[in-house]
Amino acid sequence: MPPCWCCAETLKLGDPLLIGQEFGRVRALFDEAGKPVEEAGPSMPVVVLGLSGAPNAGDELLVVESERKAREVAMHRQAKSRDVKLAQKSANMQDVFSTMGESKADLVQLLVKADVQAASRRCAMR
Repeated sequence: MPPCWCCAETLKLGDPLLIGQEFGRVRALFDEAGKPVEEAGPSMPVVVLGLSGAPNAGDELLVVESERKAREVAMHRQAKSRDVKLAQKSANMQDVFSTMGESKADLVQLLVKADVQAASRRCAMR
């Protein structure tokens, strides 16, 4: 896992935290040399163990009051992100179908899934 930087607070073992869409409790801290540390001050790069997943680059690290609160906020952020992605995907499909319905499209792009053994399948619209 890439290092995290503490911006304003001191991060200690056992602190519940929230980083972007990921949450957890600090199980272990390691400095840039890989040595375990008990706490990390502001601007100290550390590797944090105990998160639910790998956060995205640039996500803000927040120490929260409880792990339950961190989980609730992370789940809300994940649902919001999923909703945005689904809305973008459905808008794209609606554009394709509306263009095909108006018969302005003479060319339909086709996506072919293939693996390294050259097995492939085609998707056709009828």
